[in-house]
Amino acid sequence: MECIDCHRPLRHRKTPAADAPGTLRAYPGGRCPNCYKDAPRLGKQKATECKGCHRPLRPTSVTLLERPGTVVHRGNSMCMACWRDDKGLTTYRRETRPEACKECDTPLRPNHADPAAYAPDARRHGGKGLCYVCYNADRDRTRERRTPKPAPVQVAPVVAPEPEPEITDPALLRLMSERQERIRRQQQVQRVRVAQEAARRRFIQSRQAA
Repeated sequence: MECIDCHRPLRHRKTPAADAPGTLRAYPGGRCPNCYKDAPRLGKQKATECKGCHRPLRPTSVTLLERPGTVVHRGNSMCMACWRDDKGLTTYRRETRPEACKECDTPLRPNHADPAAYAPDARRHGGKGLCYVCYNADRDRTRERRTPKPAPVQVAPVVAPEPEPEITDPALLRLMSERQERIRRQQQVQRVRVAQEAARRRFIQSRQAA
């Protein structure tokens, strides 16, 4: 086994160097370490233009300052935006992005494509085979259908309070007056106890301060 570029002898990556003297460790692609560093990391040539929006692509290892006016290559010869719309499937774009809107028959164009490359009346594709205007209207209708309507408020009928019956029994009147007098005396006793407890606390605080 030898390197496909420099034809130097190679050994398996698990074979020790002492068992195969004069050889180099084999790296992926059938190359030696030096040729592997100089060779591209991918087995196939990367695309230089996005097949969705036709913008120039650059590898992920290259910054925008090094190649201005380019977008990062995501996969399947597409940029990140077109790859997300396409999900890496070539048939997905044809199924979900037709040539015209399903409702208004307006010509469609990709979201990130150059408008000058399409018809003047072409609209951005919103989703589900609709332009962005019809897509937003359909989304609003779906949201209204899913939003539960508030239940009607049932107002209870207003019932006038019944007048209290007049007490005329002398025995019942005497019991009620005795009860009110007993409650009044209990409230007075409670107020006296609260005042005595407050006076006791003030006295203790004054003795501690002295």
